[in-house]
Amino acid sequence: MLVGRLLEEQAAVLKNKTFIILDDVNYSFSDFNRMVNKTANFLKGLGIKKGTHVAMILPNHIDFLLLWFALAKMGAVMVPINTSLKKDGLGYILKQSDSEYLFLHKDLDPSIKDEGFFRIEVSDGELIELTKEFSDEYRIPESLQISDPMSIVYTSGTTSLPKGVVNSQNAYVEAGKDMAEFLGLKHDDLMYIFLPLFHVNPQFYGVMSSLYNGNSILVGRKFSVSEFWDFADKHSFSVFTYVGTVLSILCKKSTSAQFFKTMVRCVGGGAPRQVWEEVTNRLGIKVMELYGMTEVGGFTTGNNEKDWKFNSAGKPRESMDVRIFKPGDEECKAGEKGEIVVRPIKPFVIFDGYYKQPEKTVESLANLWFHTGDLGYFDDEGFLHYCGRLKEIIRHKGENITPFEIESTIGKYSDIQESAAVGIADELAEEEIKVALILNEGANFSLEVFVDYLEENLPRFMVPRYIEILEKLPKTATEKIERHKLAYLSENVIDIKKLMEKKI
Repeated sequence: MLVGRLLEEQAAVLKNKTFIILDDVNYSFSDFNRMVNKTANFLKGLGIKKGTHVAMILPNHIDFLLLWFALAKMGAVMVPINTSLKKDGLGYILKQSDSEYLFLHKDLDPSIKDEGFFRIEVSDGELIELTKEFSDEYRIPESLQISDPMSIVYTSGTTSLPKGVVNSQNAYVEAGKDMAEFLGLKHDDLMYIFLPLFHVNPQFYGVMSSLYNGNSILVGRKFSVSEFWDFADKHSFSVFTYVGTVLSILCKKSTSAQFFKTMVRCVGGGAPRQVWEEVTNRLGIKVMELYGMTEVGGFTTGNNEKDWKFNSAGKPRESMDVRIFKPGDEECKAGEKGEIVVRPIKPFVIFDGYYKQPEKTVESLANLWFHTGDLGYFDDEGFLHYCGRLKEIIRHKGENITPFEIESTIGKYSDIQESAAVGIADELAEEEIKVALILNEGANFSLEVFVDYLEENLPRFMVPRYIEILEKLPKTATEKIERHKLAYLSENVIDIKKLMEKKI
């Protein structure tokens, strides 16, 4: 189905029911659809048409949502860009994506030259004013197909230049349909999304699932611990999306469980075991952990209302074949670790390739399987277990170590809020292990006691040599740890080996 057609159908049925709540303003399904039509007619007047690439550098506001759905109805291609990008990094994406238009928030200063694109600056909600005189009726082009591209979303590019992931109209709708079913969404659910809208997590898990199901969405400007509690108290939302360390931070900062009385479940990826336990047991929220990425229609496996297993990433979507491969693409047995690979069963549910990078596309789709670059295994019951990134593996004295294994153990240590393990190049050991730590407020941290804990709970070859205590970890806008920024030694890094030698 087309994204715009789904919006029209829901607007016709649900009419005055609230679809979006943003900055204390309620937008009904029918009102939002009419505003999208006005926006589409405005864009048409600018010369935008089916196939036009339109870049957007906008915060979480109504303008982003109006542009997204207007472009979807027109058959134009949305290029949502990380709002923190500037200069060369941003210029690369604008040029590589062949964007002809750029919508930029007036408060942002990305320091780029207007070369090759038409620039439109808007402030919060300005599109509503700019489009108020335009018709609120719009006809979707008959030539628009479900296989046509809806977006080009760029990967974070932490290890190489960002790649533009092309997803079709149908991939968006199918992701929304499957997510709504996995979550068991009801019409009276209120979904809270606070991660940046340029990311597929809020797009697929939040907006599209709610649109497909017909429930309301509460949109936050950004992730904020205090805002999260305030919104929970004020709006009584029932489900929210998470990524990375969001749940860890919420658990550490939570002082009362009263806000969670209405919350039933949360959905996302990257919840450590101990955090999952705390969210479930102390806060009473069901964690619907999944596994996914931009290239695979947002997610490939997930825990759902029917099949749920603690500390797993759930079972595959019906539209996807998910396997575990050894090097050489030999399939692994249950319980055996290998690379997670994906193949669609239905058409247009995963990405169509990397934009203008056919060699990267072919490389990732070796033997007609998309190779995720992630490690995992299926257990005897068919639940996927995620074990980390292949590219993040630390090669220490002949052993392959995933940061995930080290961080899981550190996460159980009471004085530590967050941690990240990386490899440091070493002539003798190939790589030595370094961990960066964020301590809890008021923690009475003893380095010697912590090292004893590591030696008691980790195999000898996994015990880190270097430790650095930081105030915060470097992260992307979507809360992913930027590990390459930690792979260094400075005067603040403690060499445990030398420390122990001095002690002796």
